[in-house]
Amino acid sequence: MTKKGKTRSDKPALSDKIDPSRIVRAHALISGRVQGIFYRASARSEAIKRKLIGWVRNTSDGKVELIVQGPKHEVDDFLDWCRSGPMLADVTEVELTFEEPNDDLTGFEVKEYLAGMATAAKNAITEMIGQR
Repeated sequence: MTKKGKTRSDKPALSDKIDPSRIVRAHALISGRVQGIFYRASARSEAIKRKLIGWVRNTSDGKVELIVQGPKHEVDDFLDWCRSGPMLADVTEVELTFEEPNDDLTGFEVKEYLAGMATAAKNAITEMIGQR
């Protein structure tokens, strides 16, 4: 796997050197058309189906960020799904790093992007003031 971008079949993934039954933790940044098309909700469903833990959220620069943890073979399968995403997604790049697993996660959650919510609130207030 290249450090950035899609999996290349001629190179083994970084996690291929790890025992398949071992718990691994991956951090991914997914680029492309990945916001506004149910990528986060779909990722949550895919993770739960594989009994993985972690979280997923939108970023301010239009990407989706996620942390996923579980058995290596399930995490690898989930990351393969992330490279294409749900039907309406157009994934152009997956930046992937592996981290040390730890016990800070329970379940798999969709995190809200608070800065985006703050911008929407600011725009609504500005519009209300402008109407006076």
